[in-house]
Amino acid sequence: MARPGLERHPKFVMLRAALGSRLLAVGALESIWATCYETGDPRLGTPDAVEAIAGWSDAGQTPGCLFAALRDCGGDGSVGFIEPDPEKKGRWQVHDLYDHAPQYVQRRMERELAREKAGVSVRELRAEAALSRWKKHRKSKPKVQTTASDNHLVASDVQTDASDYTPAPAPAPAPAQRENPPTPRKRGARPSTSPPDADLVAGEVEAFETLSGHKANPAAIRSARKLIADGKGAELVRARERYAAEIRARDTAPEFRILPHNWFGRAARWTEYTGDTPAPAGRSARDPYREHPSAQPVQTSAEKAWSDAYIDAKLDGKTIAEAEALARAAFLEAGGYEPHPAPGTPRDAA
Repeated sequence: MARPGLERHPKFVMLRAALGSRLLAVGALESIWATCYETGDPRLGTPDAVEAIAGWSDAGQTPGCLFAALRDCGGDGSVGFIEPDPEKKGRWQVHDLYDHAPQYVQRRMERELAREKAGVSVRELRAEAALSRWKKHRKSKPKVQTTASDNHLVASDVQTDASDYTPAPAPAPAPAQRENPPTPRKRGARPSTSPPDADLVAGEVEAFETLSGHKANPAAIRSARKLIADGKGAELVRARERYAAEIRARDTAPEFRILPHNWFGRAARWTEYTGDTPAPAGRSARDPYREHPSAQPVQTSAEKAWSDAYIDAKLDGKTIAEAEALARAAFLEAGGYEPHPAPGTPRDAA
């Protein structure tokens, strides 16, 4: 970057007038100086190289115009922004780069001069720096590392000279292993029960998928596995059979059937068909003759009578109203509890 006051210097005024643009003058100088700052070398090369470094040809300008302006902007008898290289004829360099460059560039130039004077190439300097880093890293590593758990030694350096040979320390004895070590358990976790039979879980899930016409997601499979592990397998089978009878009796379309995750999951819809648990609050019963809690011992056979009668009526070609009437009569005859009078039936006087 140029120093303050550059644009008022006579050289810059002459350069801007020769190029016809302040933008071209500043851009050319900054490009040339940035390249020299990076390399720490004021030498630019041939006139074509000078303009290539400044990007003059990329701007579509006349070749040779920038070089002439940089050379002649000093006026009669004075040097411009570039001057001939005293060591190589036909080559050019930045005028007094060291005197006007920042301090970090000056230090870089001093190192470059010292390197050239010593006859050392940049490649040799980089190789020496890499070797120094490798030696420093090697010294920081421990000589011998012991691992008692694996009962072996890992040696990074092994002495082969017999005069200063130091025997490696004996490995620490491995801790005695218990025959049946206890299985660690997380704090607050309950002891796990024996896992359920995978075939039983898969069979029950597959059977309900076929019944409902929907695929069970991983959450539903996990819920079914937990229910069977808790000993609810037989109840799930009975509930599924009762739900299948209801689907056959009512000819329920697949889009209106219970989803597997609602059957096995948190909603626990299977409990509505066990005969041991009343329908959850806020959910209507699956049929109008749902059993009363006080009539549980006779309700299972009554519901079965209702389902069988309804199915037989449908198979005989009866209408839905006729099938429901026959099913209701079979339900009451089997001892089922009717919580409300049938429609059109006069209420008993209180």
